[in-house]
Amino acid sequence: MASEVRFDRDAVGIKAQAAWTDNQMFINIADGIGELSLAAVSGVTTLPIDTVGGDGRTDNDGIAKLTGRAGLLVDTMRSVTLEFSDACSTLGSGAETAIGNMDAAESQVTQDFAFMMSSKPQ
Repeated sequence: MASEVRFDRDAVGIKAQAAWTDNQMFINIADGIGELSLAAVSGVTTLPIDTVGGDGRTDNDGIAKLTGRAGLLVDTMRSVTLEFSDACSTLGSGAETAIGNMDAAESQVTQDFAFMMSSKPQ
């Protein structure tokens, strides 16, 4: 099928080696990044209510946006790192059986996209 991208490991001479651990290294990094998720949000302090000259009109909207963006950045970096792990597994560092497996999230996103495209008006 022309709309599919396929990678043939044997054709390019990539051999899986059990001693390679780079995919596990990226999983470990992703776990560390995941632990930062709460720190990214909790590290921002809301502004105190201005009771002196501002009549209590302190605007914390920017703080909420900042914490949201920081959390999104950390979550995105964790996802990217897990994709690096998948790439390492596919390119030879992981077990042969890992090549055929997709993450449950990736599978769900693929199904959701296919469903969305099936209901698109022609």
